[in-house]
Formats: sequence, structure tokens, C-alpha cells
Amino acid sequence: MPQSSRPRAASHDSEEPLLPTDNVHDCGCNILVEYYEKRHKALQRVLIIQWIAIVFLVFGIVLVLLSRSNDGIHWIPNELYSPAKDAIRYETKVFSHGFGGDKSEYMGPPTQENILAWDRLYQAGISMIPHEQAAQLPVKTAAIPEEPGYYVVGLDVFHQLHCLNHIRLKLWAYHDNSAIPTSSAAFNASQTGSSQEKESGNLGIEHLDHCVDSIRQSLMCSSDISTVVWAWDESRQMTLPLANVTHTCRDFEAIRQWAGMRQASDWDRGVDPSRL
Repeated sequence: MPQSSRPRAASHDSEEPLLPTDNVHDCGCNILVEYYEKRHKALQRVLIIQWIAIVFLVFGIVLVLLSRSNDGIHWIPNELYSPAKDAIRYETKVFSHGFGGDKSEYMGPPTQENILAWDRLYQAGISMIPHEQAAQLPVKTAAIPEEPGYYVVGLDVFHQLHCLNHIRLKLWAYHDNSAIPTSSAAFNASQTGSSQEKESGNLGIEHLDHCVDSIRQSLMCSSDISTVVWAWDESRQMTLPLANVTHTCRDFEAIRQWAGMRQASDWDRGVDPSRL
């Protein structure tokens, strides 16, 4: 039989791959490199976005703090905690001098009108605060039995105004009996020979009334929000306020020294300063 003309298949050993083996490995490496490069770029974008967000957040916080400062909220370094701290606002106020026609409703002999006006100043009196606020007080205060979870406090400014009102009433009682006591300062003034102090030593009721109202305005201006706490008194078998509590104060001695270094000598008050 004639031999078939069909070509003989090439042997397996003589077959060559369609792509060189080295090229296959190179392609795989390139794919991995491209993958990690893309992933690295994606991570970079995420980090950049995060940093931008952080910058905007910090910027926003700064703006909020600045706006609160502009609203008149100021924080005192080392200020003791008070539950009324967030209620603090500042305003400018012109004091009345208390003479002639520039008298306030709180001045004059006791009347129904000015007694009620004084009562309104501190009628808020005692307050109650929740446990989470009471726990932050510098001195512990008593719980309110009828209000579980609440504690009793009073803001000291109301206590101060209460005391001042009683001084005022007592002064007017002395005045009605023509028995206003002179102070030690008035006695000392009569011995020193200072014309200014001698003039102040003999204070009439109108001047004393001016002094009381001046103190009232100052107390309301500073409005000490230190808390008056309450504690059980074993001897009296009742809960009573404690007066010996801590206050955040301005350093009076430093202020006194400042004034002493700048103390003015006695001068002639009869000379018109505009003519100097």
C-alpha cells in the first residue's frame, strides 16, 4: 500500500511553548507590582483625606472657642467647680453713686417697696443639684431626703446680699434711735488729722445708705458663685449650712501691695484740676 501522505506529528520534545517561560514570570511580576502600586496610591489618598478632615475639625474647634470667648465667656485659672459656672455671662454696668436724684430702688428707710426689692435679689435662695454635679463640689454637701439623687447648695452671692440687707435694716434702726455707732476708722481719723478722713469720719445716714448700696452693686457685679454646702450638725440634730467653704478669690494681698506702691499723698481738693 502506498504510504499515507499525512504529515507526521511533531514529537512532544520538539514542541516549543507559545510564550517564552521568562515572559510568563515577567508578566506575573508586573501584575503584582501594578496591584501594590494602585493599593499604595489608594492608601495615600485615604491618608490625605483623613488629614484634611483633621485640619478642618481642629479649625472648627478653634472657631467655636473664639466665638465663645467673644460672647463674653471667660474661664479663670484654677477656678473651683460651681454648678452655676455655665450660667456666667459678663456685662458692663454703670454704678449709681447714691446721692441726690441718682438713688436706686434699694435705698432709703425701710418701706414695703424696697424691702420687697431686696427680697427679690436673693429669693432664689437654696438650690438643688443632681449627684453628678454634687460629686464635683470642692466640699461635700448634704443630700435632700425628699428628692432622691439631689443635693442642696446655695450660691454665696445670695448669702452675701442677705447679710447686707440685714446690716441695712439695722443701720436704719440705729438711725431712728439716733444711735448710729461710729467705726474704728472714724475714731482713728479724728486722731490722725487727715482732713479727708475727718470728713468721712462723721457719716450721716445718707452717706451710710450710699455705702450699703455701693456694696450691693459690687456684690451683684462680681456675683460670687462659690457654693454654700450643707452638713449634719450632731449637736443640733439638723442639717445646717457651712460658712467655712473654699472660694476662688483674687489675691487681695497682691492688690494691696500694688496700691501701696502707687499710693497718692494728700492733696488740696479745693483746686480745680482743669485749671492746672
